Parts: sequence; structure tokens; C-alpha cells
Amino acid sequence: MEQMPLVLRFANNNCEICELFFGFIPCDSGLSGEAIASQILNSIKDLELEMKFCIGQGYDGAGNMAGNCSGAAVRIKTIYPKALYVYCGSHVLNLCVANACNIQIVSNMMSNLCVISQFFKFTPKHFDV
Repeated sequence: MEQMPLVLRFANNNCEICELFFGFIPCDSGLSGEAIASQILNSIKDLELEMKFCIGQGYDGAGNMAGNCSGAAVRIKTIYPKALYVYCGSHVLNLCVANACNIQIVSNMMSNLCVISQFFKFTPKHFDV
């Protein structure tokens, strides 16, 4: 089953930038721009947030997300004109990391980093501080 993450970035009452992960949205209705836009809007409505305050949206460059005619970004911007589309540069980084993890030595190194970080996180001296 396909799913997509819902992450919202906003300024809080202290004008600090916050970014929250709200969960994964199942793509039960399909992967067309129309279906994805509908799923995004319904998820935001379920969170009782108002899209009229949305000033931006960021996705990868796939046609169903960023397509000029029928991508999710265009469909959402049609309803909410302030919601400008911005390409998500982190997507490229995510693809690079995912591909690098297929290389055995990189995979081993990532596993070792996790073990080392857990070791330091749970060391008795850490708890004394």
C-alpha cells in the first residue's frame, strides 16, 4: 500500500519555526494529482486546521505532485491561491541516503553509528549529569 507523510511547518506564537510530523496518509484513492490533493486536504481538515492560512506547499518533482496541469500542488493552489509550491530539496537527499544504504559498507557504518549512539545515550555517566 502506498502512503505519504504529512509534515506541517508553521510559525508558533513566539514566531519560532516549528515542523511537526502528523503521520502517514494512506493513498487508498490512488496516486493521481487529484487523489493526492484530496487526501492532503481531507487530512488537514481532519486535524481541524484551516487551509486559508497555508502559504506554501512542498513536494518532490513528480508529475502527480508538481505537474503544471493536474498535479496535487496546482489543484491545491487553485483552491488556496496563497499556497505556493516549492520543490522539496530534502527529497534528493533522502533518495541519496536510501541508495547509499544499499551499499554494504555504508549500511554497516549506519548500523554502527546507531549502536554507538545508543551506548552513549544509556551510559551511567549520562544519567548522572
